[in-house]
Amino acid sequence: SSAVTAGSGHGLKLSAAEATVKSGNALYITGVLSGEAVLGDFTLNSPDPADPVVVLIKVVPQTGVIEWATSAEIETFGGRVGMTYNPDNQVVALTSYIRYNATFYAVKEPGAPQDEVVLSCPVVEQTSETCAVVVVYNNLGGITLTELVPPVTAKSWIIPTDIVYSSTDTTYFFTGSMVGCVTFDASIGHTCVPGVGQEGVFLAQYHSSSGKFVSAQAYKTGSATNTDLGTSVDVDESGNPVVVGTFRDVANFGSISVIGTPNAWSAFIFKYHTVEGSVLWAEAVASDGSDIGAGVHVTPQSRDVMFVGIVSGSVEIQGVPVNVSKGVVLAQFDGDTGDLEFAQVQQGTLYSTDFALARTQPAGGAPLPMVLVGGFLNETANVFDVAIIHYGDTPLPPAPPSPPTTS
Repeated sequence: SSAVTAGSGHGLKLSAAEATVKSGNALYITGVLSGEAVLGDFTLNSPDPADPVVVLIKVVPQTGVIEWATSAEIETFGGRVGMTYNPDNQVVALTSYIRYNATFYAVKEPGAPQDEVVLSCPVVEQTSETCAVVVVYNNLGGITLTELVPPVTAKSWIIPTDIVYSSTDTTYFFTGSMVGCVTFDASIGHTCVPGVGQEGVFLAQYHSSSGKFVSAQAYKTGSATNTDLGTSVDVDESGNPVVVGTFRDVANFGSISVIGTPNAWSAFIFKYHTVEGSVLWAEAVASDGSDIGAGVHVTPQSRDVMFVGIVSGSVEIQGVPVNVSKGVVLAQFDGDTGDLEFAQVQQGTLYSTDFALARTQPAGGAPLPMVLVGGFLNETANVFDVAIIHYGDTPLPPAPPSPPTTS
């Protein structure tokens, strides 16, 4: 147990948390802070409570002690922060967007000068342009690598939402949404969403140590009024990424198209083959209302793909009906074929699209049960609560018997 205290009128919204055993039991937490927060021996604050900062915290899980904490000042930031851990190099990578300038601070010793990295987004016409950034920290909080993906034309923008490390080829994949054209690497020219002014989902890959560009793809929906939003990405043991997100009406992923609910939001999931350079399979998760693709996780040994999303009505996946008024849908797909293996819904009123989906695997052991964490509306008490939903191949062990009472 470790306390994080924010001052009156201030708040700390967590975006992601990741634990690893390989690095000596480290827990990394990132999020967005408005105002001031006391994190153990560290105090972080934003210059203006209305202009939040991104924070990164390293915690020792056994004791709850905050080993270090640092922040990044991103002008007019209001987005989501993606994070992944690289156990091979014991570094953690963050991704977010910046609109103008951003200052990322490295962890410093008390009394030492603050190390910082300043990144600037080239502004074309001061409209809605944004850049994507990736910043890598080592296990001591030092900054070891930065990447900047700028827009090319006016009213082009890119907003990353998630990042994952692939130990197969020691690269990072990150995803999100973009409009127009951006430059992932100057040597290959521009990467554009097909069509003028179209919004789409992107998937980009960089080498984790050198930051060298590997590949990038951008996909759009079928008409000018439709939208793709990449939300979450994970990778299988062969280094093939799986992306989950949200679209309207029709989404085109290369030669594969998926159809959603007309004039409403639907969720998508697709798997990309890095060697072949094409999408292997894609599926839509669409109810009779509006839906959101929230998260994805690839099970290490079985390569099953777990999808989590929010649905607002009765949903049918590959012809399998999952009837519910509203709630969280969890579906498992075969990672090689995309065939549905099972789907179920936890019914309730959801208020957050940031659902954490985690399934860990000890060395040499079977995967542990899956845990899904998110927010929902407790309609009985009219308050927001946090839901922790357990999924596993076997039931939870019974609770230990109560000790005998003595008189």
